Amino acid sequence: MVIELYENLFDFYVPKQIVDGALTVKIGDFRSRMITLENYIVLKARAGRERDINDLQVISSLMNEGKLRINVRSIRKCSEFFDEDDWKSIVSRLRFVGIKV
Repeated sequence: MVIELYENLFDFYVPKQIVDGALTVKIGDFRSRMITLENYIVLKARAGRERDINDLQVISSLMNEGKLRINVRSIRKCSEFFDEDDWKSIVSRLRFVGIKV
């Protein structure tokens, strides 16, 4: 299992809708907020760094192997929280790694 923590949301733009939709989870005595996998995928696509693209390729492979399911409608909706230029980049990167949106 991998847990990726974002310690300062002010370092990059995360739409309010994503933050508001985060779930509260409890791990031991610790409570934290967790975004959905679909929102995580969109944030990775928006960032577009090499490591993000690599992560998206792993996710795409898991989907193709039937080991992971995602809600494409949620990905589309989440990507619309960004401006048009970011939206185009997000969709392009997702298609590049084989995630059809």
